Amino acid sequence: MRLSYLAATFSIAMLGGCATVSEVPTSSGGVDEAIVKLGKPSSDTDLLHFMEKGELLRRKGQQHEARESLLQADAVVRLWEDHARNPVGRVAETAGSLFLNDQVRTYEGRDFEKVLLSNRLTASHLALGEWDKARTEVKKMHEREAIIAEFRAKDIEKAKAEAQEKGVTASSFREINGYPVETLDHPEVNALKNSYESAYSNYIAGFVYEALGEGGLAAAGYRKAIEMRPGEPLLASALEGLDARISRGGVKAGMVDTLFMIEAGNAPQLQSVQLPLLLPIPSTSTGINIIATPISWPTVGPVRTPEPPVS
Repeated sequence: MRLSYLAATFSIAMLGGCATVSEVPTSSGGVDEAIVKLGKPSSDTDLLHFMEKGELLRRKGQQHEARESLLQADAVVRLWEDHARNPVGRVAETAGSLFLNDQVRTYEGRDFEKVLLSNRLTASHLALGEWDKARTEVKKMHEREAIIAEFRAKDIEKAKAEAQEKGVTASSFREINGYPVETLDHPEVNALKNSYESAYSNYIAGFVYEALGEGGLAAAGYRKAIEMRPGEPLLASALEGLDARISRGGVKAGMVDTLFMIEAGNAPQLQSVQLPLLLPIPSTSTGINIIATPISWPTVGPVRTPEPPVS
């Protein structure tokens, strides 16, 4: 029997192109009320609506309905993957819309949200006892991470090239992939490998592969988890006892460990702040008119420290 801690309680709503945390009481009545308030999606690509609805239904124990909502969210992310594989003008489009006005484009999810969605789907498949689907989702998660990595690498290379054209050398870059260092210069953030991979994701991958008797893939997942979070006894013990557990037969023999995933905390609040942009517009009568055009800017709010589970 194992105990795994997941710090990613995930309840997000749509707000002008960005995500924002919505706090929901843990009672069933509070969840029912939240589902009513959530209403209907604004479109077939309302990613955050489908993610939040899936989370709320999961809290109610409606696993099948929750998974269906998460699969709708996954379809939106797969649209992004198609664009990322063919990024002609994509980087420029993303940068322009994000840094000039984050409300003029469909919200496609942050990198960590895309991967977290795969984690949620994996957990849903496991909760319903569908191990083959869980394995497919784990495989898809790794493919998704590879797409994100390639896309961000091209993004960084483009930024370096533009900086060098302006006389800024690449050595002036301090990179933490996916994070602006000037606003998130914190030891825990600086220790991250990137903005989307996690020890949790790789641990779950190892757990699924192990249960299905695929020791080599399971070991790779656990090793990656240890690299992401060195010094965690739980991760080390998963790798140390792998061969002995594999020998018991896994799913086919009905000998799979019970895995508890205990969640605590909230995702950071993401909000759009509107700012006036003064634009000089030529005029035949007055020469120049100054027009104030509102733009929106995504900001990350503070995260309150959660209370640890008492038992």
